[in-house]
Amino acid sequence: MKQIIAFILLALCASGVFAAETLYTKVYSPANGKRLPVSMIIPDAYYADKTDRFPVMYILTGRGSDTKSLFKPEDDIYAADILTAAADKYGILMVVPDSDKDSWYLDNPGRMYETFCGKEIVAYMDKHYRTIADRDHRIIVGNSMGGHGALLLSRLNPETFGIVGALAPVTDLTTTPSKDKIKYGSRPREEVNCLPNAAAYKGLGLNLYIEIGFHDFLYDMNIAFHNALKEAGVDHVYVEREGHHNKPFWRPAWRAFVPYAVDKMKESEK
Repeated sequence: MKQIIAFILLALCASGVFAAETLYTKVYSPANGKRLPVSMIIPDAYYADKTDRFPVMYILTGRGSDTKSLFKPEDDIYAADILTAAADKYGILMVVPDSDKDSWYLDNPGRMYETFCGKEIVAYMDKHYRTIADRDHRIIVGNSMGGHGALLLSRLNPETFGIVGALAPVTDLTTTPSKDKIKYGSRPREEVNCLPNAAAYKGLGLNLYIEIGFHDFLYDMNIAFHNALKEAGVDHVYVEREGHHNKPFWRPAWRAFVPYAVDKMKESEK
């Protein structure tokens, strides 16, 4: 029976017809005292075999985006077709938690997004869905501000996340164009900024993937972060290619990152 299901899923992927379900819901955040928007992609296999457990990919959006931006064809970060296909092909639950558009995944009074995205949404998924509840099967990835979030939350919660994707991430909060609008809240800038904390990733056992376009306005800070990681002896994958900070870059970046994450999960199972 499982072979038949696998064959059907492969046929659907090959034909471009995807059966994964997209859900728009709200999840209660104790830290924020209210329900926050969350989007999910549930692979078809989740319903086909109700005993199996599934890895989870937590997707953090960039500044100005919300939980539905990935699903809007007119949006610059649209990738629902790519992610839906990947969810079905690889059997991954995908979760897009709220970021309040410009929280920078930091904790501030009334805007506790470090806590919500780094802890609460993970606890919610493990409680309400059949997840594989270990770091080797939890992926956190984001673009731009979301890339900063993925790098930060994985560093602060290495026991929770094992695979990290930063697609054209903001790695230096002191030089990003929106630097004057960032509210640091419970942690000082020096603690949450990625670039000066590159050495802190050493020994965390993270599978770290960074990708940046040559013409991206964040290019200089990304190569600086890459060099700082190398100098600190932190294993990571760093990819440069043609591209700007826009849809023509994001889409190939998603296509490259998901197989990387799947390979790392398989390696952990050997």
